[in-house]
Amino acid sequence: MNGLGALAGLSVWMGLTSVLMYDGPWRALRFHRRVRSALHPQRFHQQLARDVVRRLGTSRAVRIEQRQQQAGIPASAAAHVLRCAVGVVVGVAVAMAGIVVLTQLQQVRKPAALVLLLAVCGLSGWLYVDYRLSQAVREHQQAAAVALPTFVESLALAVTAGAALPRALQLVSQRNTDVLAASLTMTPIELGVDRTLQSLRTSFPIPSVARLVDALTIALERGTPIADVLHAQAHDAREESRRLLLERAGRREVGMLIPVIFFVLPAVVVVALYPGFQELALLAT
Repeated sequence: MNGLGALAGLSVWMGLTSVLMYDGPWRALRFHRRVRSALHPQRFHQQLARDVVRRLGTSRAVRIEQRQQQAGIPASAAAHVLRCAVGVVVGVAVAMAGIVVLTQLQQVRKPAALVLLLAVCGLSGWLYVDYRLSQAVREHQQAAAVALPTFVESLALAVTAGAALPRALQLVSQRNTDVLAASLTMTPIELGVDRTLQSLRTSFPIPSVARLVDALTIALERGTPIADVLHAQAHDAREESRRLLLERAGRREVGMLIPVIFFVLPAVVVVALYPGFQELALLAT
């Protein structure tokens, strides 16, 4: 119990130190301003976002927002930091529950090990939230690679029907439901085709989307027929999607061997050898 009391005192001391050393926007506000700010969620979120950007640095906040954009979620560095903070709190809470159980079982011998457990669990919560964001980015990019052939074919069909490229992009974004069309709705096409294409490249940093954006940009600059470019890109996108599907199937083959080797093959060997073992046992007796 002495170790648990020391740990609780250390936690309280760290919390008071953080409050006293905090120099954010809330410290300069009076009580009525704090209440007023809390009653306006939009103003509070804007102030929190500015404070997070100031503490993280502009470049790091921009990288976090780019990852969120690539994952298909609203870009907000403050929201990511808050999720990470929640992960840290959950990790520390789990560690505290484990410490209480160990204390009741009288298995606590070194208080330093408890502090290390708290630090490891808190860091694990932060890293888990960051890992979930990276996993969301990978899944979003894979979905974009799968949907790209249909997306380009829809664009080619709209352009062949006589629509200009901005109108074709608008039609595809309104009538398709894939992740590429959803990304177009986040950037108004009225701001310009170049900005829309660059936003598409930023949201999906994969080679097939980069080739599509480069081909459309060059076609617009040189006056090349866009329909022919889109048909060629659709063919390339289908070939790329087929190649990715074959690579994914090749990786799945290794996973399919695991149940065969560890479950099916031992069962076959046992069924085949068991009668022989029985006969040998009868002969031995």
